[in-house]
Amino acid sequence: MKTSKFTDRQIVPILKQAESDTPAATLCREHGISGHRYLINIKKAHLPMSLLFNFSASAVSI
Repeated sequence: MKTSKFTDRQIVPILKQAESDTPAATLCREHGISGHRYLINIKKAHLPMSLLFNFSASAVSI
C-alpha cells in the first residue's frame, strides 16, 4: 500500500484553511491533493461535513 506524501503536520494547516471557508477545489489545487484525499482528511479529523459541500468539481480547472 502506498503511503501518503503528506504528514499530519502538513495536513492540519490545510484543514484549518478549509474551516475558514476557502473553497475545497482551491485548496486541492494549491496544495496538490486530490478531492478524494481531501475527503479522507476531513473524515479523519472529524470535522463538520459542511466542509464537504464547498467542493465543486466544476470549480477545478484542468
